[in-house]
Amino acid sequence: ELEDRACGVRFAAAAAAEAEAEAEDPPSFSLERLTLPIKNGRIGVNNGSGRIQAFAGRGRAAPTEGPESDGGAPPTEFSVHATLHGRQYPARSAKQQRRGQKAGAPKKDDDDVPLHHRAHQINYHRPGGADSEERQALLDEALREYGVNITDVLDETNIGSSAGNPARKAYLSFVYPKPSSAMYVHSVAKHAQLIAAQIMMLHREHKAMLATYLRNVDNKQKELKYRHPLILVLDNIRSAFNVGQIFRTAETAAVEQVITCGITPHPPHPQINKTALGAEEYVPTAHFASTTGAVEWLHKNGYTVVAMETTSLSVPYTNVTYPKPTALIVGNEVYGVATEVLEDCDHIVEIPCFGVKNSLNVAAAAATGTFEIVRQWNVGL
Repeated sequence: ELEDRACGVRFAAAAAAEAEAEAEDPPSFSLERLTLPIKNGRIGVNNGSGRIQAFAGRGRAAPTEGPESDGGAPPTEFSVHATLHGRQYPARSAKQQRRGQKAGAPKKDDDDVPLHHRAHQINYHRPGGADSEERQALLDEALREYGVNITDVLDETNIGSSAGNPARKAYLSFVYPKPSSAMYVHSVAKHAQLIAAQIMMLHREHKAMLATYLRNVDNKQKELKYRHPLILVLDNIRSAFNVGQIFRTAETAAVEQVITCGITPHPPHPQINKTALGAEEYVPTAHFASTTGAVEWLHKNGYTVVAMETTSLSVPYTNVTYPKPTALIVGNEVYGVATEVLEDCDHIVEIPCFGVKNSLNVAAAAATGTFEIVRQWNVGL
């Protein structure tokens, strides 16, 4: 036997037919069982006097050039039979392969589907291997550490959709892995921890999908009939991820506009989209080269400009009554709102902090200020 290190699939090759009788010195050999690597749909082994190759279940022994072969002997054909999970499957024609049929079968029945195809059916798992009990024990232990109810994960009645239960499928795929997948895992215990985390998140997502009282799906058909007369101004914010979070805040609060200034990333931008989750597509936006230019434009259009910054002149953000319309400025992650911008603002507010750090993340601060302003405007509605 030759060790198949490529994919762990075992092949049994039937004995080759004898060469033509009229051949002067016909090559002959017999193959009982081979374990051959597969690459690009081809398997092969050199028997010393000839090279054996197989394509799509059929093969031939082709003589090679050299002193051990006269180069004129007719090739010897043989058929390749695959053995998967203890069951044999004869070689199939190309047409049968395209249709997924077994050799000699007029049509594909459920009982005739190979196990490596049936493994993708809902609530079906392949037979266990020698280490399945160990894998299940390690996975169960890791799931219990995450507080996951294993019985709930394996519940076949809680499917909920044609996609089945993704958490259950991930569980069974780990306990009963494909041979080609299991051979590349160096540490089953470490892999069990990773799969347990994945199962935990899949299980939470699946339960949320089945919980009809949750509203965790965007209503894209909803028509926005009103926008609050509030503009968020971003003064040279360097992180596109922070900008994306602010755009999502702006969309959920139905603000009028987001103005980006200076080096602040602005849509379209992949990192903004990643944290905004598409919210930037629903918020009007504009970009100014300088924040002072944006403040000047806001004053000309009748906006009260409020900066959110920690200074000795700041007042708590809840102690200010915000008129309509208002513009709220948040600044750079390191040095905050620029001093020349603060000089042009009508109010400076801050969020009281009680720890060592004297300020929140800019995206968190923007959300806090935005919803306080919106709360004041919607009192009694």
